[in-house]
Amino acid sequence: MSRVCKDTSARGLRLRGHYLMVDRSRLGKGLALSLLAVLVGCGQQDLPPPSPPAVTVTQPVQSDVREYGIFTGIARAVESVEIRARVAGTLEKVSFEPSQLVKTGDMLFVIEREQYQAARDEALAYLKSAEAELARAESDLQRLQRAVATSAVSESDVDLAQAFEWSKMDHLRVAGS
Repeated sequence: MSRVCKDTSARGLRLRGHYLMVDRSRLGKGLALSLLAVLVGCGQQDLPPPSPPAVTVTQPVQSDVREYGIFTGIARAVESVEIRARVAGTLEKVSFEPSQLVKTGDMLFVIEREQYQAARDEALAYLKSAEAELARAESDLQRLQRAVATSAVSESDVDLAQAFEWSKMDHLRVAGS
């Protein structure tokens, strides 16, 4: 057993300003065992030489090897286009696949027809109504022109009918466009 002692009169090994006291009986036993191990290990023994390692040998084969590499990256198209609808609506059908080559004039989408069919029907009804109003205004103008000849109506009534007819012509022109 070893212990640290601060007493300078004690005998032992000095380590970092302290004297280390060593039990001499244990030290002697440890030295004896170490010496015995060295003597036993240094003895001459005839050991057989090691056997050579097993090696397999084959003939070389000549063949084509496909060279390839694995790389990390991002692929982008050389040309691309952004497609925007000119009208609002719900898509009924998409007529192309992503990354498919398309040509100018190809149909890309089909938009739901109900909304636009209703707007078309409304415009046609407005056109028919404008045509009927114009026909009535022309008829009234002709009637008033005949009546002014007999002084049954005033000239101002005829002028008013003429202005009404022109107004209906403009309505018809707007409805037709």
